[in-house]
Amino acid sequence: MNWVLISIVAYFINAFSSVIDKFILKKPIQHPIVLGFYSGILSIFVLFLAPFGLNWPGFSQFLISILAGIIFLAALIVFYSVLREGETSRIIPVIGGFTPIFVLIISYFILGAHLNLFQFIAFGLLVCGGVLISAEKNDKNYKFGHFKKSIFAAFLFAIFYILTKYIFLNQPFISGFIWQRLGSFLGAIFLLIVFKNRELIFKTSRGLKFKWGALVIINKIIGGIAFILVNYAIYLGSVALVSALEGTRYAFIFLIVTALSIKYPAIFEEKISTPVIIQKIIAILLISLGFVVLFIKL
Repeated sequence: MNWVLISIVAYFINAFSSVIDKFILKKPIQHPIVLGFYSGILSIFVLFLAPFGLNWPGFSQFLISILAGIIFLAALIVFYSVLREGETSRIIPVIGGFTPIFVLIISYFILGAHLNLFQFIAFGLLVCGGVLISAEKNDKNYKFGHFKKSIFAAFLFAIFYILTKYIFLNQPFISGFIWQRLGSFLGAIFLLIVFKNRELIFKTSRGLKFKWGALVIINKIIGGIAFILVNYAIYLGSVALVSALEGTRYAFIFLIVTALSIKYPAIFEEKISTPVIIQKIIAILLISLGFVVLFIKL
């Protein structure tokens, strides 16, 4: 049960971090590559955990850990790209709704993981709620904004989650986590190889005011705490269900963004109407029901 509670706390914290990311992408840092670079480069601070359990995992595990970190950074950059362009409370559920589907399918073949009947019901409710909350009505049809990018981000996150579970099956938590984060740091360094990226990152950094820089760092710390908790939940429990529990994050985001969109409509671009509110409430109820089923049967 501990991993369920840890997941919910992590996604609650992550909801705030995602909303701040949206604000940052509309104000001081308007390019996903730059915000992704900062996210990756700040991963170096994970070395503070080294005295508490860093071990050499062997060359193959080292490569897998580094690859996982690089894939996570790539997923973040794609995520930031769609987050900047669309509604926060729709974009994130599309990604989060499809991530556990990919995780469930791929982990079955790679990790041999499977769900029992009640876990599968909970999984379905969580995913359906996540997808429903993202559906946007346009004239007489529903559409999904930035669908291709969102699906690609979901696929990358799924690969990352599965690699992370594989890492934790073969390494102690702290050691595996450190090597994985160093992969994201190296990914950020690789971004500098491309001249266009390097020019964009340096130009943005020079023009960044102190208050915005402080906000970025504080938000990365907040996001980092959530990230550690999600990783620990994956370490303890089912990777498919941890990813499916991200549905709780959508409910938190919906409440936060709905309130902020009234004051900052140009930034959050949320469409607030009675049908939209009803749709999202139904989606949240599905997510809540999925959580109840999971909570009772664990």
